[in-house]
Amino acid sequence: MRKSRMARHPWTIGRIWERRLPPGMGCGSDLLRVSTAGRVRAGNVASGRAFCNGSAERRSERGGRCMRDGRVRALRGIVVPLVTPLRPDESLDEQGLERVIRHVLEGGVHGVFMNSTTGEGLCLSEEQRRRALEVALQSVDGRVPVLANVAGTSLRNALRELRQAVEIGADAVVAHPPFFYPINDQREILDFYRRLAEESPLPVFIYNLPMVVGTGISPSVLSELLEYERIVGIKDSSADFVYLTRLIELKRRRPDFRIFIGKSHLWAAGIWSGADGGLDGVSNVAPRLCVELFEALERGELERAVELQRRVNEVWKLYECRSFLAAVKMAVSKLGLCGPTVSSPILGLSPEEEGYVESVLRRSGLLELQANEREERR
Repeated sequence: MRKSRMARHPWTIGRIWERRLPPGMGCGSDLLRVSTAGRVRAGNVASGRAFCNGSAERRSERGGRCMRDGRVRALRGIVVPLVTPLRPDESLDEQGLERVIRHVLEGGVHGVFMNSTTGEGLCLSEEQRRRALEVALQSVDGRVPVLANVAGTSLRNALRELRQAVEIGADAVVAHPPFFYPINDQREILDFYRRLAEESPLPVFIYNLPMVVGTGISPSVLSELLEYERIVGIKDSSADFVYLTRLIELKRRRPDFRIFIGKSHLWAAGIWSGADGGLDGVSNVAPRLCVELFEALERGELERAVELQRRVNEVWKLYECRSFLAAVKMAVSKLGLCGPTVSSPILGLSPEEEGYVESVLRRSGLLELQANEREERR
């Protein structure tokens, strides 16, 4: 074994020892990280070899992956769970996807989350999810991190999605606990994320989505998961502000742990209290407004943040439609970015519901803003 040496990485706090290990461990490199507190966290050796099979091409990518890992670990701001544009026959609309990505990047978002709940990820075929992620990575072209959803009904399914995300080139993965079969013990959630963290060569974000999964992730489980280096943050869509404050308290133990709020009406209060950003479907519709809210909070401009939060809340009224998926897709369609088609069996909006979406966009000033931007491009 080569002599240990001290190193400092920009995405960690303090120093870590590095020791050489067989290829495939850690963040795509051959390093075992041992913190000065004596804790050891590294990927499973066998799985690491499966993901990083030792080929010359993979070895040449390791340095770049570690740099991307650092950017993910430093991620703050507005991450958009991107809608997935579909043609009327429900095939992937790649040109529409490129337009939506251009729209949110021009709005200044700090990250893109593919195949999410808003993106109808679990309604899409495996090939559609794969191609959507490929198109996103090509369109984003390294400007912001691209996160991929790897949720499923079992650990095995999540790991299959994880391998695909690694192969395509995602910067990080996001996973809520397995759904459909009820989780009756928090130890099952702990084991799911522990094994995902051990298998993954990418940073892992936890996704707390109790209304879909049927149970939330307890603060005690999260406290244990903070010990895993691969687990870098959480998207909390519980809409429970008391729970959010518990997460912020846990962050004191690990300041680099990222907290993203999944309900945009809580952004101002949550980010002001110590969360790192927002991750909600409204950022597809009003990316610039969402980013302006985050930036106002960063500058400490509380009065402006309150006004911007009020405007975000107006856009959030899209969620009062019968189907928020269809409503957000219709709103993006009204902005001229893609069609309104949603995955079957989700019904499209009725004429009355479509009128409601248009009224939300008009009250928010988004239709006028989009028209002005089109005029400027001419």
